[in-house]
Amino acid sequence: MAVSVVAVTMGLGIGPLWAAEPAERPNIIFILADDLGYGDLGCYGQKQIRTPAIDRMASEGMLCTECYAGSTVCAPSRCALVTGLHTGHARIRGNADVPLEPQDMTVAEVLHRAGYVTGLIGKWGLGEPGSSGVPTRQGFDSFFGYLNQAHALSWELHERPASAQAARMGPWKAVRENPTAPIALYDLRTDIAEAHDVAAEHPDIAAKITRYLNSARTESKEFPLRTGLRPRKRRSQ
Repeated sequence: MAVSVVAVTMGLGIGPLWAAEPAERPNIIFILADDLGYGDLGCYGQKQIRTPAIDRMASEGMLCTECYAGSTVCAPSRCALVTGLHTGHARIRGNADVPLEPQDMTVAEVLHRAGYVTGLIGKWGLGEPGSSGVPTRQGFDSFFGYLNQAHALSWELHERPASAQAARMGPWKAVRENPTAPIALYDLRTDIAEAHDVAAEHPDIAAKITRYLNSARTESKEFPLRTGLRPRKRRSQ
């Protein structure tokens, strides 16, 4: 599951607009998760899966009951969220290499004018590195996450066996097909597409992450370690 978290908090000394409207305004945290329905959360009645942190946010804030995703796939749904435009008018209408342009107005830019400080964590999908669509060129003060679907989906292991594992340590990302297989190591500073395995060139990093993978996985009844399963297949339409 890919998740984007848009967080905005009140800033100070923003100018005439802030001086003219001194009333307290709320902090805003908006969570957009692929493949997560409202019925999957405890605050909307879910009884089987515990979501205490989000339930607490709902109890202390606002619970919305009439919110719809802007599209059925990643990038256009995020574009609809940040621009307020439906896919008939939005610039991005599918998962393609189409960035937001400087003239596109985003909710982050609007909130800036109202005195907010903005941040984004998670998957973006609205602009490749160096393009006009990166979050920090579209009104966000800070960003930490993945700029495109391919990077985020590879991290989520959707196209790998169910027994695959992954770990991230700083700029390094490691993936292995099963708990006994050697890891493939990627340097995300220079290889955001994860195309070049550099494990042989950095054996110390590979060994460190391997030790972490071997020790960090705890067997449990709720989440048993599954091995030998085939990759999931898409259902026919």
